[in-house]
Amino acid sequence: MKRIFLFFIAFMFAFAINAQVVSNGKNQTNSFTPLLYAHKYFKDNKNKTLGTPYENAKFELGEIIHNNSKQKIRKLFLRYNVFNDQIEVSKTLKSSEILGLTKNKSVYVRIKNREYHYKEYKYRNNKTKNGYLIKLTSNTKISLYKLLKKKYIDTKIAKTPMNKDIPAKFTDQHAYYLEIDEKLFPVSSSKKKAVSIFPNNQKEVKDFIGKENLSLKKEKDLIKLVNFYNTL
Repeated sequence: MKRIFLFFIAFMFAFAINAQVVSNGKNQTNSFTPLLYAHKYFKDNKNKTLGTPYENAKFELGEIIHNNSKQKIRKLFLRYNVFNDQIEVSKTLKSSEILGLTKNKSVYVRIKNREYHYKEYKYRNNKTKNGYLIKLTSNTKISLYKLLKKKYIDTKIAKTPMNKDIPAKFTDQHAYYLEIDEKLFPVSSSKKKAVSIFPNNQKEVKDFIGKENLSLKKEKDLIKLVNFYNTL
């Protein structure tokens, strides 16, 4: 057991030492390097589960980026496991070895122009949680984020021969957040509550929602609203 533990520690540090920052077209060793670790991921061996734990089950080439310096630490094949709230990593598309990126607020991930940031937020019952959110807009005043959730519902075995088993499935859930002064606020479907989040120009925001007939449940309308606010 001790040998296995020591091997695991050495394994993580090997990845840390090899991580590099891309700067001005040259590879430079960075003092900060996110660790990759052995990760348990969902395997549907019987292929009977409906849906997927992933935003996109296919690995795509992405980048791990330092939050403050915006320097690219490393390019790897990445995917987002929504159910486990985990960025999964593969060095090649053909590799059978799947690793997890250590959750750290000092770095974010970019996959096909979508940024995944590890942040603190309030979820149901006003509980404080940490997890990945997707940045939809990036502005100086207010930014818009999207939280993805997956709920796993187990198989329901038929009680009689006349009925059929109901297969296990993943269901999708999501929520939106506005970031103001590095703090996240959940967006309510209530226009009155949503308007109250904006620190200034609330009358203009309210009038714009009415004029454009915006729905605060629609992503494109929220993006339109945030972009408008940032012009004020």
